[in-house]
Amino acid sequence: MQWVQQVYTAFLICYQTPNNLLHDASASEYEYRDFIVNPIWRNIFFDVSHIIRMRTGEVENSDRKLQMNLSKFPHERRAIGWLHDGILMMKIGSVDVQVAFGEVVGNACEQNDGKMCEDRTKILKAMQLALVRLRRLLLEKGVDKGLLWELETYGILIDKKDFCFYSMHQVDDYFLVNEFDNFTIPDNCGNLRELSHIIFKQCCHSSRRRQSARRVTEDFVRPSPRKPNKRR
Repeated sequence: MQWVQQVYTAFLICYQTPNNLLHDASASEYEYRDFIVNPIWRNIFFDVSHIIRMRTGEVENSDRKLQMNLSKFPHERRAIGWLHDGILMMKIGSVDVQVAFGEVVGNACEQNDGKMCEDRTKILKAMQLALVRLRRLLLEKGVDKGLLWELETYGILIDKKDFCFYSMHQVDDYFLVNEFDNFTIPDNCGNLRELSHIIFKQCCHSSRRRQSARRVTEDFVRPSPRKPNKRR
């Protein structure tokens, strides 16, 4: 798989450079995201980009932007939504829906508990807002109501070398969050074998999101039964 080669290549290059990015406390968050994080959480979706795709960089949360614009006073300037380091988009019909949100706290070495808490809170709020919008969209389109209780949104928080994965679903009026997986990326060649376990976990996470996307899109595009024509 091309994605697997990209991940191994990124880490091997990193280990062989004089200034290992995974040990460089002076490295910027942007360097860390671009060289290490993006190959892990973005490139795995390249082969299904027609269904789901990961946008990275400073990505605006369109759900939050819409929410703020609807609540603003007349003549106020248009609001700007939260900016995330990554947003996973799912295509439902012709509509792009946000279903997962990622935040990188800093570089691979920096300890910043305050920003970590802020980023985690932003992720959880974004997950809740996205789940509400996704349920509303599918309900308006007349999908099976049983599907609504199976819907999930996701979050990925990267603090130094630690990756934490969250899921959220709704039960009655409660939004339940689960930290369903985590791993720590290896920072030297001696632990390179750990990459195989990380790749396996990422493939499982990707499969979970792909199955969810297919289930939603299949139910969404399934034609509703035709009503019998009334005789004149």
